[in-house]
Amino acid sequence: MLIDGLELQPSQRIETDIAIIGSGPAGMTLAITLAEAGREVTVIESGGLERDDAISALNEATSSGINYPLAPTRVRKLGGSSDHWTGICRPLDPWDFSVRDWVPHSGWPLDWDDLADNFASAQTWLELGPNRYDWESWNADLGPDEMGVDQGLMVPRLVQVSAPTRFGDAYRKRLVDNPNATVILQSTVTDIVLTSPGQSVERLAVSTLAGNSFDVVAKRYVLAAGGIENARLLLASSSVMTAGVGNQNDLVGRYFMDHPHVYQSGTLLLSRTEAQVAPYLGVVPASRKDDTGPSGKPQPSLVAAALALPDDLQAQVRCLGGTLALTRPAGSAESTQPDTWPPFRTDGLTAAGPAQFLAEDTHVYQLVIRTEQAPNPDNRVTLNTQKDALGVPTADLAWNIGDLEKRTFDTLFTTLAQATGIAAIGRTNEDVDARGMVTGGPHHMGTTKMASSASDGVVDSDCKVFDVDNLWIAGSSVFPTSGWANPTLTLVALADRLAHHLLAL
Repeated sequence: MLIDGLELQPSQRIETDIAIIGSGPAGMTLAITLAEAGREVTVIESGGLERDDAISALNEATSSGINYPLAPTRVRKLGGSSDHWTGICRPLDPWDFSVRDWVPHSGWPLDWDDLADNFASAQTWLELGPNRYDWESWNADLGPDEMGVDQGLMVPRLVQVSAPTRFGDAYRKRLVDNPNATVILQSTVTDIVLTSPGQSVERLAVSTLAGNSFDVVAKRYVLAAGGIENARLLLASSSVMTAGVGNQNDLVGRYFMDHPHVYQSGTLLLSRTEAQVAPYLGVVPASRKDDTGPSGKPQPSLVAAALALPDDLQAQVRCLGGTLALTRPAGSAESTQPDTWPPFRTDGLTAAGPAQFLAEDTHVYQLVIRTEQAPNPDNRVTLNTQKDALGVPTADLAWNIGDLEKRTFDTLFTTLAQATGIAAIGRTNEDVDARGMVTGGPHHMGTTKMASSASDGVVDSDCKVFDVDNLWIAGSSVFPTSGWANPTLTLVALADRLAHHLLAL
């Protein structure tokens, strides 16, 4: 059932088994899985079926660190931010779940194996191909890796690319036609109201831009509103606990992470044609299915590749995970004459080597850096004094990069120079000035960190908020570490795991 919150009566009370705040990939996965298993579910979505400027204005926020435009990076409509998602998917690696002594606050209270079945389910939700991410298993489709670098220095890593799945379009009918599901649109949760001791959620206070307000009362509640809004709403819900819900240890909003990107970070002169390095330049069809997915689009298996730092090298250098990707040829051949390349980056080719192919622009590629970000409690979401149209304090994001991220930038370039040099296939030129042009994914992670105890995080390994017995959180805000891979596949896997946990209660 689909309800427009603008049509509900003021002070109306809606009762349900499980209330889910947000209808993005995490919220939608949860809602459908629970409803199809017979649970009564109510989804409260701030937006409507299409984007609306007035509702989008509720995203307005400030940044007090690196300039970070938060408003356009979030979408309020059915399907959430999947509406502007590019579709890039890869699960976090087992390494990302481990404790690394040089990365403060690293380690998950889960192992990769705890999510293995859920990763397989997430492949289906996101309309992806086979659950394979190593090059060897795609050899029959892609052929051998023709980059040819020493894999002790850099390893090829594959991502798959979704349709991309717009959850509001692909899964709306499946959700709203289910008799166990109710979806309330254009309705924003403004307060998670706790019982007076603060040990459980009593109700959700919901408002619309038309001015009417109502309550949703459930046995269990799931907050799935995204990495910024999850923290913002917990902090703003201070009517019973003045520091906010789940914030007894001042951890809500902390450990924000993104994937620092530097575009046009340098150039690579490479004795490989575009055809030879096609997976590194963009998405390539690896195989094609005859059927279509929920989005109604054909379902080819689309993959792309990047060069990544091996786990052992990260441990040796004590840096983070990161990748270098190639983009289309940069500039003219004249701009890449040998005398423009710093001496310490020229070990990839002899002086005569570039002359064999320098005249062809197709051998000159731009480099794009992306790195993991270390969890840092000073990178955080807090509240401003100014409020939005519904009276909720707006968010401020303090986001900066630290020494570990900078060391990873250095390691990526140094290692690429070594790898192409040893293989005698190319050389690199770093644009040091580009280091000052760091941007985010935008991938909002970490603001309600998963941990083994309340002293270290906001939720436990089942994503339940510590000391609140009927509130769970879904989405990448629970990630303790970010890895370098895009978060959507992992957050959908976590939502699938949470759904089955709730069904078992």
